[in-house]
Amino acid sequence: KAITVASQYIIDGDTSHISKTILDGSRSQNTDSASVVTLWSGEDTCSVLCGLTITGGKGTFIRNVHLNPSWRDLNYRAGGGILMKQSGGKIIHNIIENNHLTSGKESFGVNGCGLFATVDSAFPVIIRNNVIRGNTGKGRNGWGCGMTIRGAHYLVERNSILKNVMDVEYISIGGGLYYEFEPGGKIDRHTRIRNNVIARNEVRSVDKLGGGGGIALSMGLEQIQTQVHHNIISENLAEGEGGALYGCMTSAWIYGNVIFNNVGTMYGDGFTWDFQNRIRMGNNLIWSGRIWIASPKGIAVLRRGSEGIAPFSKGMGIPIQSPTNACSIDPLTGEICLGEKKGMISIWPYMLEPHAFTPPMVI
Repeated sequence: KAITVASQYIIDGDTSHISKTILDGSRSQNTDSASVVTLWSGEDTCSVLCGLTITGGKGTFIRNVHLNPSWRDLNYRAGGGILMKQSGGKIIHNIIENNHLTSGKESFGVNGCGLFATVDSAFPVIIRNNVIRGNTGKGRNGWGCGMTIRGAHYLVERNSILKNVMDVEYISIGGGLYYEFEPGGKIDRHTRIRNNVIARNEVRSVDKLGGGGGIALSMGLEQIQTQVHHNIISENLAEGEGGALYGCMTSAWIYGNVIFNNVGTMYGDGFTWDFQNRIRMGNNLIWSGRIWIASPKGIAVLRRGSEGIAPFSKGMGIPIQSPTNACSIDPLTGEICLGEKKGMISIWPYMLEPHAFTPPMVI
């Protein structure tokens, strides 16, 4: 059944409606079913969730997530803001913020604090032009603080995934986004994670078992066409390994991304590929620390705290192209571009104060 839940934004395109139209789940009386929005009835991409602020969710206690019989008994508190199970849909132009999940003794951990989706190729999911920020997870273990997507047929594009913090005792994976394709699922060749800003997310672990402060990929050896491309992945932290990216038993093509100033406290500030991976990487810009670039109009320093990332354009997202040059300078304006002339990151040259970086917002 196709359903649409939207604010007036869907009619007139006025973004002020988004912050004013609030679905607040903080007063839910049923702690076992406390997701703000649930799609669980076989919806497809004709169903739309648009122009809303989704907040205050505490997640739903879910069972039978895994296909592997050995993992069938693992239960989770999942989907603080949005929970999707074997249902498709379009999640577009929303703010998904301040959903807080805590796992108790009844669950193995928290999963998808902002958004949790588990589907197969019969239920395509589009997650586009959302702001996903300030979601948290606490308890024993945690996966996907900003979002968890499991299974097949996802398009995740032009989102800002910011300042989501997983802080648990043991396993802590995917501060911004966690993608899992479990062996035995239906093969799909259409999962894309592209043109997103994934910044200042954290996976913290008392036992230093964190992985993928920005993005974590797992169990996708059969899913040979998963693509992660043209994202900005910056200033994420993992108490463990893989500040920006972490992979375990996965297969992916990772290209055209800007990856900078991420931290893995044990190893792998940029990325860590654990065992049994088939990863292809190309045309990524990766750095850590300070980079000084001079132009006829002044000096820019790129470091933790840099600002000046070009904003999203309506209908286009981040205008990113695969880089062919390390940087270029417009001799007339002094504008500095990393990548091609109008690609990747555009920076106006001037001295920048530390910790001033604010990623562009997507509405």
